[in-house]
Amino acid sequence: MTCPRILALFVCPHIPRAIDGGISRVLQYWCKSAQNQFRGSDDIFDVQEISGPDVTREQVCETLSTYEGRPGLVAFYGHGCGCATSLLTAGSSDEGFRQVLGPGELGLLHSKIVYAVACHSGRDLGPRAYEAGAKGYIGYSRHLIMGRGNVVPRGYGEAANAGLLPLRYGRTLGEAWAAIATQFERWAIRYAEGDIDDRDHGLLLLNNQESLVCFGCASSRLGSPSVLG
Repeated sequence: MTCPRILALFVCPHIPRAIDGGISRVLQYWCKSAQNQFRGSDDIFDVQEISGPDVTREQVCETLSTYEGRPGLVAFYGHGCGCATSLLTAGSSDEGFRQVLGPGELGLLHSKIVYAVACHSGRDLGPRAYEAGAKGYIGYSRHLIMGRGNVVPRGYGEAANAGLLPLRYGRTLGEAWAAIATQFERWAIRYAEGDIDDRDHGLLLLNNQESLVCFGCASSRLGSPSVLG
């Protein structure tokens, strides 16, 4: 008997440079790198991507509704609002930000593990998602710092994506969170041992590690290791 495929949904709104200074371009690269860890296993995962300049709440809700109540991964690469209640997109520099996922959609996350590479959402949206039935939520409670100025050097993306491969192979939510935290620390140490300019990156990476939060049962998984391995 064939087991139903597990949703691996990657959402990455393309924000106009006039709004976010090019941050979404970096997030697009991180998102693609994360997706590659799940591709090639089409018999296990249904890998879906919602990206581009016109990402809407309706698109995300429609996809989640198809897998309502079933296990899956929802990975969001974008912006969180300062109030910490929503994940955001933007249509144009005139429109500003719009909500993609907020309190009204949390029921669609039931049985899902969510990883939000976005500022603030781990402070409020994360615990709300878990209370609404999500298996787990990993996110950031403060600003997620992505380097200095317009430069995003090595370490930031590698650490941010470090928890997805463990989830892909059936490791636990707690192990995924620990993998991300460990990589932020390891890269911080590497920079701290470099020249003076690099030491600043060490402090910024440690900020991300301290901001990283996890809600849910630490033993939750996307599926059995015997199936996902």
